[in-house]
Amino acid sequence: MRVGDSVRVKATDEIGIVYKAPNEKGEIIIQVKGEKRTIQEKRIELFIAKEELYPDDYDFDIIFKSVDYRKNSKLLNKRHTPGLEINSED
Repeated sequence: MRVGDSVRVKATDEIGIVYKAPNEKGEIIIQVKGEKRTIQEKRIELFIAKEELYPDDYDFDIIFKSVDYRKNSKLLNKRHTPGLEINSED
């Protein structure tokens, strides 16, 4: 499984998107209904590969990051804004 793949959680039949690839324990972080969940790789199955869903240069921040995070990140890339911080977990 790769970041951006659409997957199905076998137990609940929910569809989500892979947020982080599997770690050494076989745990994958997926986003389901705006919520990030850690699930064992064996408990999910590929639904649609990311190549079928997105172009090669697609910015996954649109899916995984909040509107405020993206807006503030764009502002900080343009100029220094005193007191403005972005949290990478948004």
